[in-house]
Amino acid sequence: MVNEEVMNEAAQSLKEAVTISIKVIRETKNLEKAAKEQMKKMLESTERGIHDVVKGNEVKLKDLYKKGQLENIDVDKAGLKSLKKELNRNGVKFSVMRDKASGDYSLFFQANARKVIEQAFKNVLYTDKERSKPSTIRKLKECKERVDKDVSKDIQKDKKRVKAANRRMATAREMI
Repeated sequence: MVNEEVMNEAAQSLKEAVTISIKVIRETKNLEKAAKEQMKKMLESTERGIHDVVKGNEVKLKDLYKKGQLENIDVDKAGLKSLKKELNRNGVKFSVMRDKASGDYSLFFQANARKVIEQAFKNVLYTDKERSKPSTIRKLKECKERVDKDVSKDIQKDKKRVKAANRRMATAREMI
């Protein structure tokens, strides 16, 4: 009799646990669907959706022109890539145009971002100066060459000492 009561209580609590877990699963599915819908709405509401995230802060020139005064700077191709990275890091909206006749690049940006652009140029120039320093591998090769020269000088000195010692020994043998 006591065993039957315990079994009934265990079965009842197991039934309640199963119904609660089913409700939790249904709610998580509903929340997942709601989250997906919200994400879709947010992506659709942005101007260009996920394309902004992939491309960075580079925008079309006509979009920049609509927003206010523009300024431009001529940029060489070598520094363009690092400058784009720096501008994206700082959140500056910009546009790059290439002159087909001369092959030069122009960077367009809004006038109110001048200070940020100047700082980006300083950062890019600073990192370019760091890159112009000799590499560690080159330094190691130079050190190896210096050591080889020093070792070869020491070997030559040792050879001279050995020859001198051999001459002394030979003269000493002749005296005996």
